[in-house]
Amino acid sequence: MYSIQFEMLIDNVREKMSGVYVIQPYPDYDSFPADNLAWSIIFGCDPNRIEEITEETYNQLNILFNNEFEDKYFQTFKETTRRQYEIQARNNGYWLGRIIASLQRDLPFSDILLATEISDNLTREEIVEAARKYINLEQVLTVILFPEREE
Repeated sequence: MYSIQFEMLIDNVREKMSGVYVIQPYPDYDSFPADNLAWSIIFGCDPNRIEEITEETYNQLNILFNNEFEDKYFQTFKETTRRQYEIQARNNGYWLGRIIASLQRDLPFSDILLATEISDNLTREEIVEAARKYINLEQVLTVILFPEREE
């Protein structure tokens, strides 16, 4: 879901609108001691375009929620996920993290090996369902930092 949203924001807010230099979604998941998820979207823009850029950012989220995003984003997500797994699987830190997560969640160690199978079989509908479940537009905190004014 993260990479789909990232690509959509880059294509539509940064490239098409020329609204930002950088726009980045940040999922922050913590499962210990209890499950907790925070989702942030951070960008910098001309202070005169805050409303316009914020509106388009929400528009992109709604496109994701309504399963109206282009298929290229879904295909890129699947390719990126597989490639990341291939790279991470060569790293002991990845395996240690997966083992710790399995122990914390009381999951069988055999599930660790299912990562690519799960991502390969993931559907657009499951991505949309996860977006709707974990990104709640009813609980939004908007923080705007303006440049310091010279007196």
